[in-house]
Amino acid sequence: MNAPERQALTVTELNTLAKEYLENLPLFRSVSVKGELSNVTLHRTGHIYFSIKDEGAAVMWRSDAASLGFTPENGQKVTAEGKVTLWVQRGQYTFNVRTMQKDGAGDLFAAFEALKRKLAAEGLFDASRKKPLPKYPRTVGIITALCPYIGYTVAADIAKTAIRKNIPVRDELISRNILKPEQLDALLNPYAMT
Repeated sequence: MNAPERQALTVTELNTLAKEYLENLPLFRSVSVKGELSNVTLHRTGHIYFSIKDEGAAVMWRSDAASLGFTPENGQKVTAEGKVTLWVQRGQYTFNVRTMQKDGAGDLFAAFEALKRKLAAEGLFDASRKKPLPKYPRTVGIITALCPYIGYTVAADIAKTAIRKNIPVRDELISRNILKPEQLDALLNPYAMT
């Protein structure tokens, strides 16, 4: 006996069902999370977009951001309260923040600042070490995340601009494996091949 055939859903239909289910669960209507802010964008509309480390994408709408007693900055540790939602068009979970309190500087930001101080003490930021940029560079390297939204979008934008301006583009995909110094030299200076 054959089981009845199920109707296939579109991605949008599936995401809409998941959104309705997720947003109606009492657990996800009011959630508090602690984490470190990164990728903070104060949008011209008044909305604030950011990531909370280990929590993914988050947003604070203008109506809630207006009552915030501080300006969010990268590296701040915060406790945020809000609800989990799903953005249907992208199938992306988002944390909609209603309130947020500062918990001090984040550990990742403190480590970043410590590394900056160490490298500055070694003289790596001295003006004497800097080389002037050429008027017309032969090679420009772009390093992005390898994900559909960030990496490929950046690459597509660069390719469109290059084609429009008749600039030759060479696409290189580097794996996460550690390269040997000579491989890195060849990659960074492709015109110095012998």
